[in-house]
Amino acid sequence: MLTRNLKQSNFKLMCAKKTDVSVSDPRNKLIADRIVELRKNAGFSSQEDFANEFGIGRMSYWRAESGKTNITTKLLFQILDAHKMSLSEFFEPLK
Repeated sequence: MLTRNLKQSNFKLMCAKKTDVSVSDPRNKLIADRIVELRKNAGFSSQEDFANEFGIGRMSYWRAESGKTNITTKLLFQILDAHKMSLSEFFEPLK
């Protein structure tokens, strides 16, 4: 019986929506804050202006800066390319 309950609990967790804030990894917020920092340091006060300038979807970029959802590696690479930055340069301050 206990094994069955554990399996059901694990299944529910695995099926949770990616955008469900209650299961969001707190490291997402660290990444989001870093993305905001880079945009502002690049002289963009507006998320929309930055996204438009570099051909990034406005809503995707907003989600990346919100830290409430997982972002795709594709989106992260687009952001890094916009800043002419490597993965190691991006993550270095987050250590």
